[in-house]
Amino acid sequence: MSNHLKLFTKNDCRACMMAKKLMWDKEIYPEIHNIDDEPEAREYLKKLNFKTVPVLEYGDRYATGFQPSKIKEICLDYLLDKRK
Repeated sequence: MSNHLKLFTKNDCRACMMAKKLMWDKEIYPEIHNIDDEPEAREYLKKLNFKTVPVLEYGDRYATGFQPSKIKEICLDYLLDKRK
């Protein structure tokens, strides 16, 4: 499993800002990929059939949209894996 926690966002996205704030408040700082600024990130999400952001990716796990419980669950797995 990749040990990178990635958050795909876009400009002027309220749900993206809320997802970032949720993680930042817990001092979790994912790699941020803005699909408005990074065409390769947009293409990557298209290949995975995601049509909306935010998308949180950790290994083969994903959370799309602002789903606090799912985001927290993935972040917990990320933190636990970091401790190994």
